[in-house]
Amino acid sequence: MGRWLHTLRLLGGALAVVLGLAGCSGPGAPAVSGGAADLRDAAADHLSSLFLVKAWFSVLHVRHDVRPPAGPCKKQTEVLPLEPGDPPGTTRRRFTSRNCTVTLIVTFPDGSGTQTVTRANGRSSSLTWTAGRHDGTWLRQQLVQTFWDGAELTYESGINTASVDDEQYLVGVARLQDGRKMDFRVERSRDFDEVLLDLADGARLEAGVAVHTIPGAIAWPVFSAGADGVYARANGAQQAFRLWSTGPDRWERSEFTSAHGPSGRFTLGGNLSGSGQIRNSRALLGTLAWSDAFEGELTPVQASAIAVVPSAAARDFAIDQWIASLAALGPGPQY
Repeated sequence: MGRWLHTLRLLGGALAVVLGLAGCSGPGAPAVSGGAADLRDAAADHLSSLFLVKAWFSVLHVRHDVRPPAGPCKKQTEVLPLEPGDPPGTTRRRFTSRNCTVTLIVTFPDGSGTQTVTRANGRSSSLTWTAGRHDGTWLRQQLVQTFWDGAELTYESGINTASVDDEQYLVGVARLQDGRKMDFRVERSRDFDEVLLDLADGARLEAGVAVHTIPGAIAWPVFSAGADGVYARANGAQQAFRLWSTGPDRWERSEFTSAHGPSGRFTLGGNLSGSGQIRNSRALLGTLAWSDAFEGELTPVQASAIAVVPSAAARDFAIDQWIASLAALGPGPQY
Protein backbone atom coordinates (compact mmCIF):
# COMPACT_ATOMS: atom_id res chain seq x y z
CA MET A 1 0.00 0.00 0.00
CA GLY A 2 1.20 3.55 -0.68
CA ARG A 3 3.00 5.43 2.04
CA TRP A 4 3.79 8.74 0.35
CA LEU A 5 2.14 10.66 3.19
CA HIS A 6 4.45 9.15 5.80
CA THR A 7 7.29 10.85 3.94
CA LEU A 8 5.32 14.08 3.83
CA ARG A 9 4.79 13.90 7.59
CA LEU A 10 8.48 13.33 8.23
CA LEU A 11 9.24 16.42 6.18
CA GLY A 12 6.87 18.37 8.38
CA GLY A 13 4.76 19.34 5.40
CA ALA A 14 7.64 21.28 3.86
CA LEU A 15 6.73 20.43 0.31
CA ALA A 16 8.22 22.55 -2.46
CA VAL A 17 5.14 23.68 -4.33
CA VAL A 18 4.34 26.61 -6.59
CA LEU A 19 1.10 28.49 -6.21
CA GLY A 20 -0.59 28.96 -9.59
CA LEU A 21 -2.23 32.14 -10.85
CA ALA A 22 -5.22 30.57 -12.61
CA GLY A 23 -8.54 29.27 -11.32
CA CYS A 24 -11.38 30.67 -9.27
CA SER A 25 -13.32 29.89 -6.14
CA GLY A 26 -16.41 28.80 -8.03
CA PRO A 27 -19.51 30.35 -9.60
CA GLY A 28 -20.07 33.91 -8.54
CA ALA A 29 -16.43 34.57 -7.59
CA PRO A 30 -15.66 38.29 -7.79
CA ALA A 31 -13.54 39.58 -10.65
CA VAL A 32 -10.21 40.61 -9.17
CA SER A 33 -6.76 40.89 -10.68
CA GLY A 34 -3.09 41.01 -9.85
CA GLY A 35 -1.95 40.23 -6.32
CA ALA A 36 -5.51 40.19 -4.96
CA ALA A 37 -6.43 37.40 -7.40
CA ASP A 38 -3.44 35.34 -6.30
CA LEU A 39 -4.38 35.88 -2.68
CA ARG A 40 -8.00 34.95 -3.34
CA ASP A 41 -6.93 31.74 -5.09
CA ALA A 42 -4.66 30.79 -2.18
CA ALA A 43 -7.49 31.36 0.30
CA ALA A 44 -10.00 29.42 -1.84
CA ASP A 45 -7.61 26.47 -2.14
CA HIS A 46 -7.21 26.29 1.63
CA LEU A 47 -10.98 26.38 2.14
CA SER A 48 -11.38 23.66 -0.51
CA SER A 49 -8.83 21.51 1.31
CA LEU A 50 -10.47 21.93 4.69
CA PHE A 51 -13.96 21.42 3.26
CA LEU A 52 -13.01 18.10 1.68
CA VAL A 53 -11.06 16.92 4.71
CA LYS A 54 -14.01 17.72 6.94
CA ALA A 55 -16.41 15.88 4.62
CA TRP A 56 -14.35 12.71 4.27
CA PHE A 57 -13.10 12.55 7.83
CA SER A 58 -16.72 12.78 9.04
CA VAL A 59 -17.39 9.56 7.10
CA LEU A 60 -14.20 7.68 7.95
CA HIS A 61 -13.83 8.80 11.57
CA VAL A 62 -17.17 8.31 13.28
CA ARG A 63 -17.45 8.20 17.04
CA HIS A 64 -20.62 6.60 18.39
CA ASP A 65 -21.89 7.12 21.89
CA VAL A 66 -21.06 4.09 24.03
CA ARG A 67 -24.59 4.37 25.37
CA PRO A 68 -26.71 5.90 22.59
CA PRO A 69 -29.52 8.17 23.80
CA ALA A 70 -33.06 6.88 23.66
CA GLY A 71 -34.99 7.67 20.49
CA PRO A 72 -38.58 7.53 19.32
CA CYS A 73 -38.20 3.99 17.97
CA LYS A 74 -37.34 0.72 19.64
CA LYS A 75 -34.02 -0.79 18.61
CA GLN A 76 -34.64 -4.27 17.29
CA THR A 77 -33.38 -7.01 14.97
CA GLU A 78 -35.76 -9.20 12.98
CA VAL A 79 -35.18 -12.30 10.89
CA LEU A 80 -37.58 -12.12 7.95
CA PRO A 81 -39.08 -14.99 5.95
CA LEU A 82 -37.57 -15.82 2.59
CA GLU A 83 -39.26 -14.59 -0.56
CA PRO A 84 -40.10 -16.60 -3.71
CA GLY A 85 -36.97 -17.13 -5.76
CA ASP A 86 -34.53 -16.88 -2.86
CA PRO A 87 -31.98 -19.71 -3.15
CA PRO A 88 -31.49 -22.02 -0.16
CA GLY A 89 -29.13 -20.43 2.36
CA THR A 90 -30.40 -16.87 1.80
CA THR A 91 -30.96 -14.73 4.91
CA ARG A 92 -33.14 -11.64 5.28
CA ARG A 93 -32.73 -9.38 8.29
CA ARG A 94 -34.22 -6.04 9.28
CA PHE A 95 -32.62 -3.70 11.79
CA THR A 96 -34.42 -0.74 13.33
CA SER A 97 -32.41 1.91 15.17
CA ARG A 98 -33.49 4.24 17.94
CA ASN A 99 -33.63 7.13 15.45
CA CYS A 100 -36.07 5.08 13.32
CA THR A 101 -33.60 4.24 10.53
CA VAL A 102 -34.55 0.88 9.03
CA THR A 103 -31.89 -1.30 7.40
CA LEU A 104 -32.87 -4.33 5.34
CA ILE A 105 -30.06 -6.76 4.52
CA VAL A 106 -30.33 -9.72 2.16
CA THR A 107 -27.35 -12.07 2.05
CA PHE A 108 -27.10 -14.83 -0.55
CA PRO A 109 -25.29 -18.17 -0.12
CA ASP A 110 -22.24 -17.09 -2.16
CA GLY A 111 -21.66 -14.05 0.10
CA SER A 112 -23.13 -11.45 -2.23
CA GLY A 113 -26.02 -9.34 -1.07
CA THR A 114 -28.01 -6.14 -0.91
CA GLN A 115 -28.68 -3.54 1.75
CA THR A 116 -31.36 -0.84 1.79
CA VAL A 117 -31.28 1.93 4.38
CA THR A 118 -34.38 4.08 4.87
CA ARG A 119 -34.18 7.01 7.26
CA ALA A 120 -37.01 8.55 9.25
CA ASN A 121 -37.37 11.34 6.66
CA GLY A 122 -38.11 8.73 3.97
CA ARG A 123 -34.83 9.12 2.10
CA SER A 124 -33.15 5.85 1.28
CA SER A 125 -29.95 4.43 -0.16
CA SER A 126 -29.19 0.99 -1.53
CA LEU A 127 -26.01 -1.04 -1.61
CA THR A 128 -25.18 -4.19 -3.57
CA TRP A 129 -22.00 -6.22 -3.28
CA THR A 130 -20.52 -9.21 -5.00
CA ALA A 131 -19.14 -12.34 -3.40
CA GLY A 132 -15.59 -11.84 -2.17
CA ARG A 133 -12.80 -13.11 -4.42
CA HIS A 134 -9.35 -14.05 -3.18
CA ASP A 135 -6.38 -12.53 -4.98
CA GLY A 136 -3.31 -13.78 -3.17
CA THR A 137 -3.67 -12.48 0.37
CA TRP A 138 -6.26 -9.89 -0.67
CA LEU A 139 -10.02 -10.40 -0.39
CA ARG A 140 -11.78 -8.08 -2.87
CA GLN A 141 -15.42 -7.15 -3.47
CA GLN A 142 -17.24 -4.93 -5.97
CA LEU A 143 -19.89 -2.58 -4.55
CA VAL A 144 -22.45 -0.11 -5.88
CA GLN A 145 -24.19 2.36 -3.59
CA THR A 146 -27.09 4.50 -4.87
CA PHE A 147 -28.60 7.43 -2.99
CA TRP A 148 -32.01 9.07 -2.88
CA ASP A 149 -30.87 12.03 -5.01
CA GLY A 150 -29.45 9.88 -7.82
CA ALA A 151 -25.82 10.08 -6.71
CA GLU A 152 -23.89 6.82 -6.94
CA LEU A 153 -20.69 5.28 -5.61
CA THR A 154 -19.13 2.42 -7.59
CA TYR A 155 -16.06 1.00 -5.93
CA GLU A 156 -13.89 -1.95 -4.97
CA SER A 157 -13.16 -2.89 -1.38
CA GLY A 158 -10.06 -4.86 -0.45
CA ILE A 159 -8.78 -6.38 2.79
CA ASN A 160 -5.32 -7.90 3.18
CA THR A 161 -6.08 -11.04 5.17
CA ALA A 162 -2.39 -11.59 5.93
CA SER A 163 -1.59 -8.06 7.09
CA VAL A 164 -0.62 -7.53 10.72
CA ASP A 165 -1.53 -3.84 10.20
CA ASP A 166 -5.10 -4.60 9.01
CA GLU A 167 -4.50 -3.09 5.58
CA GLN A 168 -7.67 -2.16 3.67
CA TYR A 169 -8.59 0.00 0.71
CA LEU A 170 -11.59 1.45 -1.13
CA VAL A 171 -11.15 2.69 -4.69
CA GLY A 172 -13.83 3.85 -7.09
CA VAL A 173 -15.91 6.63 -8.61
CA ALA A 174 -18.54 8.96 -7.17
CA ARG A 175 -21.08 10.21 -9.73
CA LEU A 176 -23.76 12.86 -9.51
CA GLN A 177 -27.08 12.42 -11.28
CA ASP A 178 -26.01 14.75 -14.10
CA GLY A 179 -22.91 12.65 -14.86
CA ARG A 180 -20.19 14.67 -13.14
CA LYS A 181 -17.78 12.36 -11.37
CA MET A 182 -14.93 12.18 -8.91
CA ASP A 183 -12.42 9.36 -8.44
CA PHE A 184 -11.53 8.42 -4.88
CA ARG A 185 -9.17 6.10 -3.06
CA VAL A 186 -9.02 5.41 0.67
CA GLU A 187 -6.23 3.35 2.23
CA ARG A 188 -6.48 2.33 5.86
CA SER A 189 -4.14 0.51 8.20
CA ARG A 190 -4.22 -0.03 11.93
CA ASP A 191 -2.68 3.39 12.63
CA PHE A 192 -2.99 5.53 9.48
CA ASP A 193 -5.66 6.66 6.99
CA GLU A 194 -4.97 8.14 3.55
CA VAL A 195 -7.47 9.73 1.16
CA LEU A 196 -6.91 10.64 -2.50
CA LEU A 197 -9.61 12.51 -4.44
CA ASP A 198 -9.57 13.47 -8.13
CA LEU A 199 -12.28 16.10 -8.49
CA ALA A 200 -14.51 16.85 -11.47
CA ASP A 201 -12.67 20.09 -12.25
CA GLY A 202 -9.29 18.34 -12.48
CA ALA A 203 -8.15 19.26 -8.97
CA ARG A 204 -6.66 16.64 -6.66
CA LEU A 205 -6.60 16.32 -2.88
CA GLU A 206 -4.26 13.99 -1.00
CA ALA A 207 -4.52 13.81 2.79
CA GLY A 208 -3.36 11.52 5.58
CA VAL A 209 -3.88 11.26 9.31
CA ALA A 210 -2.66 9.02 12.11
CA VAL A 211 -5.51 7.13 13.77
CA HIS A 212 -6.08 5.02 16.86
CA THR A 213 -8.93 3.10 18.45
CA ILE A 214 -10.95 4.70 21.23
CA PRO A 215 -14.29 3.76 22.84
CA GLY A 216 -16.97 4.21 20.19
CA ALA A 217 -14.58 4.58 17.22
CA ILE A 218 -12.42 2.08 15.35
CA ALA A 219 -10.36 4.82 13.69
CA TRP A 220 -10.17 8.18 15.48
CA PRO A 221 -7.63 10.87 14.53
CA VAL A 222 -4.55 11.38 16.66
CA PHE A 223 -5.09 15.14 16.72
CA SER A 224 -1.74 15.92 18.33
CA ALA A 225 0.05 14.18 15.43
CA GLY A 226 -1.72 16.34 12.87
CA ALA A 227 -3.14 15.70 9.42
CA ASP A 228 -1.10 16.59 6.33
CA GLY A 229 -1.95 16.89 2.67
CA VAL A 230 -1.65 18.58 -0.69
CA TYR A 231 -4.30 20.31 -2.79
CA ALA A 232 -3.44 20.68 -6.50
CA ARG A 233 -5.40 22.54 -9.16
CA ALA A 234 -5.85 21.16 -12.68
CA ASN A 235 -3.07 23.44 -13.97
CA GLY A 236 -0.60 21.82 -11.56
CA ALA A 237 -0.47 24.64 -9.00
CA GLN A 238 -0.17 23.09 -5.53
CA GLN A 239 -0.61 24.02 -1.91
CA ALA A 240 0.47 21.98 1.11
CA PHE A 241 -1.74 22.10 4.20
CA ARG A 242 -1.74 20.83 7.74
CA LEU A 243 -4.19 20.57 10.64
CA TRP A 244 -3.18 19.92 14.23
CA SER A 245 -4.36 20.22 17.81
CA THR A 246 -3.34 19.83 21.42
CA GLY A 247 -6.71 18.36 22.38
CA PRO A 248 -8.19 14.90 21.78
CA ASP A 249 -11.50 15.71 20.12
CA ARG A 250 -11.21 18.33 17.36
CA TRP A 251 -8.82 20.28 15.16
CA GLU A 252 -7.65 23.61 16.63
CA ARG A 253 -5.18 24.97 14.05
CA SER A 254 -4.62 24.89 10.29
CA GLU A 255 -2.00 26.26 7.93
CA PHE A 256 -1.02 26.22 4.28
CA THR A 257 2.38 26.74 2.69
CA SER A 258 3.89 27.20 -0.76
CA ALA A 259 7.47 27.62 -1.88
CA HIS A 260 7.03 30.87 -3.82
CA GLY A 261 3.61 32.13 -2.76
CA PRO A 262 1.73 33.18 0.35
CA SER A 263 1.33 31.09 3.49
CA GLY A 264 -1.38 31.18 6.11
CA ARG A 265 -1.99 30.14 9.68
CA PHE A 266 -5.41 29.97 11.31
CA THR A 267 -7.24 29.24 14.54
CA LEU A 268 -10.13 26.84 14.08
CA GLY A 269 -13.43 26.92 15.90
CA GLY A 270 -16.11 24.29 16.13
CA ASN A 271 -17.05 22.56 12.88
CA LEU A 272 -13.85 23.89 11.24
CA SER A 273 -14.79 27.56 11.10
CA GLY A 274 -11.65 29.66 11.32
CA SER A 275 -9.75 32.93 11.13
CA GLY A 276 -6.17 34.04 10.75
CA GLN A 277 -3.54 35.74 8.62
CA ILE A 278 -2.00 35.20 5.19
CA ARG A 279 1.58 36.35 4.80
CA ASN A 280 4.60 36.13 2.56
CA SER A 281 8.19 35.96 3.76
CA ARG A 282 8.25 39.70 4.36
CA ALA A 283 4.86 41.05 5.36
CA LEU A 284 1.20 40.59 6.17
CA LEU A 285 -0.86 40.22 2.99
CA GLY A 286 -4.33 39.99 4.47
CA THR A 287 -6.71 38.24 6.84
CA LEU A 288 -9.14 35.41 6.17
CA ALA A 289 -12.14 34.32 8.22
CA TRP A 290 -14.87 31.80 7.42
CA SER A 291 -17.95 30.35 9.03
CA ASP A 292 -18.72 26.69 9.70
CA ALA A 293 -20.67 26.82 6.40
CA PHE A 294 -17.32 27.70 4.73
CA GLU A 295 -18.48 31.14 3.63
CA GLY A 296 -15.28 33.16 3.87
CA GLU A 297 -14.17 36.77 3.73
CA LEU A 298 -10.67 37.67 2.61
CA THR A 299 -9.47 41.17 3.47
CA PRO A 300 -6.22 42.08 1.68
CA VAL A 301 -4.07 44.79 3.23
CA GLN A 302 -5.27 48.18 1.97
CA ALA A 303 -7.98 46.63 -0.22
CA SER A 304 -11.68 45.82 -0.07
CA ALA A 305 -12.91 42.51 1.32
CA ILE A 306 -13.44 39.61 -1.12
CA ALA A 307 -15.90 36.74 -0.68
CA VAL A 308 -14.19 33.33 -0.77
CA VAL A 309 -15.71 29.83 -0.78
CA PRO A 310 -14.42 26.31 -1.56
CA SER A 311 -14.37 25.33 -5.23
CA ALA A 312 -17.61 24.28 -6.89
CA ALA A 313 -16.23 20.77 -7.46
CA ALA A 314 -15.34 20.42 -3.78
CA ARG A 315 -18.84 21.46 -2.74
CA ASP A 316 -20.42 19.08 -5.26
CA PHE A 317 -18.59 16.06 -3.89
CA ALA A 318 -18.83 16.59 -0.15
CA ILE A 319 -19.51 12.91 0.43
CA ASP A 320 -20.81 13.46 3.95
CA GLN A 321 -23.87 15.05 2.36
CA TRP A 322 -24.70 11.61 0.93
CA ILE A 323 -23.68 9.31 3.77
CA ALA A 324 -24.58 10.11 7.37
CA SER A 325 -22.93 8.39 10.33
CA LEU A 326 -21.21 5.75 8.20
CA ALA A 327 -18.02 4.39 9.71
CA ALA A 328 -16.96 2.38 6.65
CA LEU A 329 -18.10 2.22 3.05
CA GLY A 330 -18.74 -1.50 3.12
CA PRO A 331 -21.78 -3.74 3.58
CA GLY A 332 -23.27 -4.14 7.01
CA PRO A 333 -25.97 -2.61 9.19
CA GLN A 334 -25.38 0.88 10.53
CA TYR A 335 -27.42 1.51 13.67
